[in-house]
Amino acid sequence: MNDKGKLPEWNKKQIEEQKKINKKLTFRAGLALIITIAVIIVAIIVGFASCDRNSTPQKPANNASVSAIEKYEKIKFSDNNASSINKIYKSKKTGKLIVKVDNVDASYDTSASNSFGQLTDELQSVGSYDAAKKGVIFYGDGAYTDETGKEVDELSFAIFFTQADVNSLNSNYSDYVGSGNYDSLFKSSDAYYLYEPFAQPNKLLNKMSLNKDKATITDSLKINIK
Repeated sequence: MNDKGKLPEWNKKQIEEQKKINKKLTFRAGLALIITIAVIIVAIIVGFASCDRNSTPQKPANNASVSAIEKYEKIKFSDNNASSINKIYKSKKTGKLIVKVDNVDASYDTSASNSFGQLTDELQSVGSYDAAKKGVIFYGDGAYTDETGKEVDELSFAIFFTQADVNSLNSNYSDYVGSGNYDSLFKSSDAYYLYEPFAQPNKLLNKMSLNKDKATITDSLKINIK
């Protein structure tokens, strides 16, 4: 008979074996946890590598397709109440890159500064791609009332830069434009068009000629320009 409090020899062996099994299970669980954490860390690193600080996808290569450019640029400039990109396409006739923008308001000095300051950022970004080697046109449209009182859509403005002139703009030029010097953007352009009802309420735009080399605009845009 065993002494009181002592385990049978076979029971001791069973406990030792169980301890070994528990150690193996603990090791495997720890290893699995480490692997899981490593996978999560790698995923986070990859996520940061493909996105900028604003969670914008990584900018496409200079030779990116127009659709890839549009996808990236629309996201990049989507969080702004000023100029926002509606679509990007290429003129089949002239090969110029064309960008339609929304939310460009020139009715007040402040709104015009914000709108065209943002548009300048968009211009410098879009104009850097190979797709813009023949130049880039930005334009916006809006609803206006014609002489009969009917509401019609008209081209509000259009502005054209060659790629060389886009590249020559100072890196902080958008700050200058956005600080109330938005007329400079038109004066620096290679061609532009302003619809009189769009420009008339603005203290700077209404002093300018309504167009410069309008044919450059009309050759690329399939839009009625008065």
